Amino acid sequence: MPSLLKKWLKREPQAVLSPAQQSIMLKLQDWLGEHRRLDVSVLGDSQSYQSLIVALQPERNCFLMDELFPRYLGAINLVGQTLKLALREHGRELYLQSHCLAETMHQGLPAYTMKIPQHLMQIQRRRGYRALVMGSMRQSEVMLRVVSAGVDAPNSIISGMVKDVSMWGVGMVVHNDLRQTLSVGLHLGAQIMIDDLLQTEVLLEIKNIRYDAVTKMTTLGCVFLSIAQQVQAQLQRKIIEIQRLQVRHLRDSQVM
Repeated sequence: MPSLLKKWLKREPQAVLSPAQQSIMLKLQDWLGEHRRLDVSVLGDSQSYQSLIVALQPERNCFLMDELFPRYLGAINLVGQTLKLALREHGRELYLQSHCLAETMHQGLPAYTMKIPQHLMQIQRRRGYRALVMGSMRQSEVMLRVVSAGVDAPNSIISGMVKDVSMWGVGMVVHNDLRQTLSVGLHLGAQIMIDDLLQTEVLLEIKNIRYDAVTKMTTLGCVFLSIAQQVQAQLQRKIIEIQRLQVRHLRDSQVM
């Protein structure tokens, strides 16, 4: 009997999210808070659906999605299927392909338990296209140094990971709460190292700061204030190559 009771009381171990899943988790949190409507496609079904994210469960490596609208009446059981979730954001088309783990109830209403995927794919105009770095095979690191002339400006070096990069700026993630250390409009010196994509020192300006209390990570959006023309030209060529590969991969694996 004691062993059976111990088995019943044993807690389920928490899931460990990869850096790519942590980044996607931040995006899902935004969509949940903004009540963003998702376009949903189901393999083998020609009907288009819509839904909403209703809850996040990072400790279980999943999120909850509301029942499909119009109500799904297809012959295929959605549990076990991979669904395509899409929306438009700031001129980009964003796509997630998420595995449906189970049917469930949330606050008394039907919902679906969806696995947090490893990849967030996007199609964007080439001029502002952001190449995703987190979740890819590329290793990245960014070292930030505050160059503001303010008397109280911190002098410490901040280490983080590159989330995405475009011709005009870079997104990065740091495993600390930096809201009291950095501010929008602050100028930073940065050494960016992304495998074969970018190895350079640049001057940045912070455009947005977002902290997530669940993952305990700060996401920074920065624009380049200075970058060598030769480096920018090389970056543009490589980003175009990445865009073509990601769009090709999206079309090959698209759920329709």
